[in-house]
Amino acid sequence: MGKSTFKINARMLLELGAELISSDGIALYELIKNSVDAGSSTVKIQIFNALRYSEYKSLLESIDQAKTGSSVKSLVSKISAALEADIVEQARNFFEETVAVATSIRELRSALVRFYHRANSIIVEDAGEGMSLQELNDNFLTIGTRSRRKNRVGKGYLGEKGVGRLSTMRLGDQLDVRTTKAGEARYNRLVINWSLFSHDSDLRLQDVMVRPRRGKAKDDPSEQGTTISIRDLRSDWTEKKFQEIIVEDFGRLIDPFVPKSGNRLLRLFYNGKRHYLPVIDEQLFKHAHATCEAAFGLEGGKPWLRGFVNYRLRGKERPFVLGEPELRGITRSLPFGAVERLGSFTLHMWWFNRQLLNKANNVPNATEIKAMVRRWSGGLMLYRDKYRINPYGGPEDDWLSLDKRAFSSRGFKLNRQQVVGRVVIDLDNRALVEQTNREGLTDSPEKEALVALLQHILFTQFKEFLDECDKEVRVQELTTLENLEERIEATEDEIGKRLRAVAARVPEERKSLDEVEDLVGKLHEYIEQARALAEEYESDRAKFVYLAGVGLMVEFILHELGRATAHTLDTLRSIEKENPAGSLPATVPASFATLSEQLRTIVKRVDTLDPLSTSRRQQREDFDLFQLMRQVVDSRSAQTARHKIVWDGNFRNDDRWIVNGVKGMVIQIVENLISNSIYWLEVQREIDPSLQPKITIDLDQVDEQLIFTDNGTGVDPAHSERIFEPFVSHRPAKDGKGLGLYISREIAGYHEWTLTMLKEGTVRPDRYNTFVLDLSHGRKPKGSK
Repeated sequence: MGKSTFKINARMLLELGAELISSDGIALYELIKNSVDAGSSTVKIQIFNALRYSEYKSLLESIDQAKTGSSVKSLVSKISAALEADIVEQARNFFEETVAVATSIRELRSALVRFYHRANSIIVEDAGEGMSLQELNDNFLTIGTRSRRKNRVGKGYLGEKGVGRLSTMRLGDQLDVRTTKAGEARYNRLVINWSLFSHDSDLRLQDVMVRPRRGKAKDDPSEQGTTISIRDLRSDWTEKKFQEIIVEDFGRLIDPFVPKSGNRLLRLFYNGKRHYLPVIDEQLFKHAHATCEAAFGLEGGKPWLRGFVNYRLRGKERPFVLGEPELRGITRSLPFGAVERLGSFTLHMWWFNRQLLNKANNVPNATEIKAMVRRWSGGLMLYRDKYRINPYGGPEDDWLSLDKRAFSSRGFKLNRQQVVGRVVIDLDNRALVEQTNREGLTDSPEKEALVALLQHILFTQFKEFLDECDKEVRVQELTTLENLEERIEATEDEIGKRLRAVAARVPEERKSLDEVEDLVGKLHEYIEQARALAEEYESDRAKFVYLAGVGLMVEFILHELGRATAHTLDTLRSIEKENPAGSLPATVPASFATLSEQLRTIVKRVDTLDPLSTSRRQQREDFDLFQLMRQVVDSRSAQTARHKIVWDGNFRNDDRWIVNGVKGMVIQIVENLISNSIYWLEVQREIDPSLQPKITIDLDQVDEQLIFTDNGTGVDPAHSERIFEPFVSHRPAKDGKGLGLYISREIAGYHEWTLTMLKEGTVRPDRYNTFVLDLSHGRKPKGSK
């Protein structure tokens, strides 16, 4: 057997064209983009509709069912009554010349078919560069060609897939392309009968012959451009439908934030009547309660994100600047190359509190402004240059999860109905590619990076700044007790499954497994104590600090517990694969010895929770800070060993420093600093693989300071105070809530201590890496002067 290849039926084009394009508006938009790519400064679209498609099919059925000798005149009257009221004069005349003078059923049917073909059409006309006869054959008839990409010099194109021309299949069965280039003497023509590619056809694609040909001579050889005529339309058209496409599709397809750009490009006509794209009234922007602008790009090969939020309602503004370390933190779950390949983008957003759009709040035309908000809201639309990528920011789309997050939170909400705005990517950005059906971008790491950065702007920079200004720090939104319990129960269930699986394999090791169950039970006790405290301090800020601190530590312990049991179970499974049933080798006790070691470490972690228990939560006591630091660090030994982090500083010395405070709260401060360091040390190691991660803890008894330093990414000086605010984080949402440093500073304040960043580049220039806990103003231990 010789070489074979795929065989393609002609109807395959139907699936790439008529069935893949989701609407008539999108089909027309594809043709508009082709005209723009051809360099045309204007695109003229004319819809001629004399008889609706559904009426046409119904009338044909009536004619086919008419018996010989039936009244032709009555059928002509029926057809005449079905004509559109605004039919153009030329179509009316053609009707009188054909359908109206038919004398037989057969003649009437033929006349009606000819009338529908000629009187109903969509014509798209541009003055672009046009196509030669050779280009019609080589480019237009090649599905998937990227001829413009090959030929472009310093210019991007809207068309990417080379299938936009197939969108004409959705609109009508007959296609007539007339095109010419400047300097040619004649037009070039291509006529295609799309019905040959229907599901009823069994023809192979290569068996449907389509040949471009020379057209008539041009009056002006300098003329250039393309006219696409589509006939035998396949759907109903009315002026109302056309207007809806203009408002709902075209009104957003060409960037409405650029004044008059849409109406400069498009000339739109329905049965000879001119229609215009809607424009955004500048009054709308004046009534926005908050705005946000941002830009992303590369400088010297390094990405940056900068912008500002202006909360007009409160008269406050905040800029933000993020460099590579922060961007790595935000996109940690993605390969950072996706961020570097993303290409530049800009964001402009206006936010409206609709409840404040009334006369009482100095909005005299409130009804009109509210209507504008409804008309243009929907979230952030996405544009390539000034042309929209559907469906982002549309009525049914929530690509940035604005509504999802708003409906799952309490109090202040940032949802799509409040947001008017757009994101603009470069025209030549090819890292973000549209799907063939024009329903969004194809899934890729670059798309995920774009979404992650935009969500950071919306939820971290914008929403949290507004929350802060409104003094609406809400525990319920991100750190509810119910949410904490759900996470713990899910982890506990998984650990239980693993314990049962291990017990079934090695019943003689039940003692080690009982230890794990006891630990889980002890954690349950702490959660119950937390619930009791929540009820006791329901409106007190102390509840927030306490619950969040306990919650973070319990989650960490369960994470370690889950990791240990999973490792043991994986080890047993691998042993079973290598040994016959019923014969477990001597390596089994060794694996349980490892589990026991891990449990001893985890027990240390649980012991650190004891000072946080309800009965001891507010008890100040004298204790040795050196000893406490050694205890906390030892409890982290397994984790820091896995991350290859080394410890440094004088905390391991045999010195003693007796201080007075709530021991459990001091543990929380240091635990939060360590957790913060471990994350950002990993980010810095991604930037610099040769890094030896290090955490240094020094206790200065003279100045009464605990000095904590790591050699991770450090903090941008502009953020050195903001990182202590609640819910401020440069991590992905799944990796942090932005509460740790806030909790730590609150605890320090409770003791009349201060927690700050040292305003010096102790590790690298222009970044702060050192935290200072100053205990000099707090309560002194007994016997001290």
